[in-house]
Amino acid sequence: MLSAGASAVYGSVAVFPAAGTPVASPNTQISFRGASPAELSGVKVRGSKSGSHSGKLRAHSDGLGASFLPDHPFHAGERVTVKAGVSLIGAKNGVVTFTIARPPGHYTIGFPGDSTRDAPGIQHFHSRPDIAPPSILIKKRDAAAVGQGR
Repeated sequence: MLSAGASAVYGSVAVFPAAGTPVASPNTQISFRGASPAELSGVKVRGSKSGSHSGKLRAHSDGLGASFLPDHPFHAGERVTVKAGVSLIGAKNGVVTFTIARPPGHYTIGFPGDSTRDAPGIQHFHSRPDIAPPSILIKKRDAAAVGQGR
């Protein structure tokens, strides 16, 4: 286990998700490497939509860090700020920020301005009338594919 003041010996503490991460999971935990749980007693976590997060700080099994396990998930698309009583790698004004991913919405492949399923280039299958994938036209032959049965 790291002794008190160990982060001062090793320098700044690494945080994961790292500063600037754009797609963290809503169920993410926040991991600190390079400081003991005792050194991290001042951890504060706040979501821009979900507000302050309570949670538990658990030591890593190797004794070289700890993870903050939030009691509740974060909200999609929100910005999360993390503070601790130690210097954090990537921090600006003592705060590390990362963003929670937004789930992808419903996507449709088709032709702009044509909402029918009979647009030029749309394929139809008797066995699956519920799907209508677009045709693909290859305009240039890839030299690497020549003679490879492609």
